[in-house]
Amino acid sequence: MAYSVLPATSNNSLKTVEWMWQSNPNPFSKSEPATWSHYSDLENLIIEEAFQDKQPRAQLDDYFIDFKKVLIAFIADLSPLSPYSDEEEELITPGVCFRVKSVEFDPKKNKHFIHLQLRQRFSCALRL
Repeated sequence: MAYSVLPATSNNSLKTVEWMWQSNPNPFSKSEPATWSHYSDLENLIIEEAFQDKQPRAQLDDYFIDFKKVLIAFIADLSPLSPYSDEEEELITPGVCFRVKSVEFDPKKNKHFIHLQLRQRFSCALRL
């Protein structure tokens, strides 16, 4: 199964990154929409600790998450540095390819949400 990471922010200092995995039956399908499932809080802490310790992979029971093969989309909270502190900002690691999947406006929050589709690192073709 392919594991991936999606961005998330949280005010809880113990959980500043939320790790998720693509759980649809065929995660490589281009025709079906991606379905993302959350790891448990304990699994999230195990994964993040291994990642922060610069280990090559994390182990969850009989499964391994190879950090060289996951999509890393968020590693720092930029809101304290931003001139737009009311906006949520996320970093996308260099080398991660993406496309804008959709843009929607939430009138209750008065915010635009930009949904990105992430692709495996180094798998994007450059078109000239």
